[in-house]
This record gives sequence, structure tokens and C-alpha cells, in this order.
Amino acid sequence: NQGVTMKILMVCDKVGSAIYRLALGVQKYNQHLDINIIAVHPKRPDSEQLRVWEEEGKKADILDFEYWKTYIYLRDNYPELMNKPKILAHYNPYNIFEEKWEELDLIIAPNRTIYEQMRRNQKVRYIPITIDIDKFPYQREYGDSNMVNMVSGRIESKKGALEVAQVCKELGYKMLLVGSISRRDYFDEIVETGVVEFRENITDEELLKAYQESAIHICNSIDNFESGTMPVLEAMAVGVPVLARNVGHIPDLFNGKNMVVRKGQPEDNEDLKKELKSLMEDKKKRLEIRENAWGTVKVRDDRRRAIE
Repeated sequence: NQGVTMKILMVCDKVGSAIYRLALGVQKYNQHLDINIIAVHPKRPDSEQLRVWEEEGKKADILDFEYWKTYIYLRDNYPELMNKPKILAHYNPYNIFEEKWEELDLIIAPNRTIYEQMRRNQKVRYIPITIDIDKFPYQREYGDSNMVNMVSGRIESKKGALEVAQVCKELGYKMLLVGSISRRDYFDEIVETGVVEFRENITDEELLKAYQESAIHICNSIDNFESGTMPVLEAMAVGVPVLARNVGHIPDLFNGKNMVVRKGQPEDNEDLKKELKSLMEDKKKRLEIRENAWGTVKVRDDRRRAIE
């Protein structure tokens, strides 16, 4: 109705996650809309989270669920709040077909692989993952560091960090690992290589500094696990050449000149070593990748996603 602002409630998994940061971008650049963001843990929500959800869910005109597990939990436990328009941003390629999703009014697919798999559902729309470009400005200075960078919200075997550390040790490179520990025994194995500097729970300013110190950023995740990752975009924005596997949104981003995409599996250390060494020893190529990557990532700004 004219003069009436719809209340939109965005429900995320946890404060500070990649999903939460994406929601903040939508809110930040849609000041004309009444958007509220809350977090409800998908497995172990506390009583305060559920109190806030129930209170805000009743007031909302549109429910925007940013994580499928949180949505399933709340749908099953609060059916009385679900009789209103519902959106789901579906970031998980491994859970596309476990639910039918017919009860949703709109599904947001973050990359074309997920979109193509969900196209049989006519209510799906492709809206790419983005970052806040203002927080990750392009650095003109690019020195002679041999620091290899990995950034992960949860440091676990599916991210392939151990293999990167092992290869860095063989090649005599340093590794800068940023993130949070998921499995202590796995993390200890990474640190035991002796080449890793670990930074945990850092601010966006400290994350920017980590990129600025690095020569190469690596994404070494297994197949059918990622929808992003956001650090790939952050590295490209700052000017850190990316070495990745063809996972998540890498097929959407790669144009043949803006990164190196290797074909080996995460555990294929020989392929990883060959590609990493080749890229590290070819500074001319890295400088070209930096420029081409910026041309790609500058249109992946939160402002565009917020509009869509």
C-alpha cells in the first residue's frame, strides 16, 4: 500500500558468518526498506535467539531465510509464523534436492551451477555473491613476498589447507592462514608443517592487511561443497592473484586471464605444487592476473546485490 513500508526479516545462521555479511550488504544499500537482521543457530539456537525470532517473525511481512538449516528448524518448530511470503537464499550445493522447497515464494541461487540445478523450480533466481568493495580497496603496490594466503570461516579438511601447507613447506614458501578452528587435530597437523602463521577472529581491517601481505591466494576446497568463496572475491579486489579449483562460483568468475584454475584434486600435492610454483615464479603473469581480476570483481559489489 502507498505509504506503508513492508517489514523484511532476514534470518541468518550466526553473527559474523559469510552469510551474515552478505545480509548486511543488502541492508546497508537498501536504506529505503525496513530490513531487520537476526541470527538463529541452525542446530543449537539459544533461548534469546528464539525469543527474538518469535517477536520479530510475528511483526515481519516478508521472511528472508539466509541459511537452509535455520529455515528447516524454524519451519518445523514455528509453523504458525510461516503463513507469509518466504525467501530462501540457498548457498549449499550439497543440499539442493533433499527438500522440495515448494512452500517458498522465492529461492536465491548464488552461482550458476546451483541455479542450473534448481531451474526446474520456476521460483529460483540467480543473484551472485558479492563483497563490500569499499572495505577491500585495490592495492597498487605489489612487492616480492612469497606468502601464500588462505582464508576460511572454518578450517576443516574439506578446505584443503593441510595440502597447501605441505606444498608450501616443500617449496620454501610461507603460509598465512586466516579463520577459525573447526577440528583441533586437523589444525595441529597444519601448524606442525612449520610454515604457517595463523590469525584468528580478525577484523576486516586486519583481513585487508593479510591480503596486502600476500603474493597468492588459494582456494583448494573439495567439489560440491562451496558456493563462493567470498575470500576469492576479496583477494581479487585487493589485487592478490588467485589459484583455485573449479568449485563454487569460480566457473562464473574465470575468464581465462583473471586467475589460475587448476584441474587436480585437493589432495593432489604434485599438481598443486606445480601450479603454485609456476605462478609464484612468474611475476609478470601475476601482475597481469591482478589487473584482469580487478576488471572482474569491480562489478561484484554489495550495492549491485542489494538492488537485485
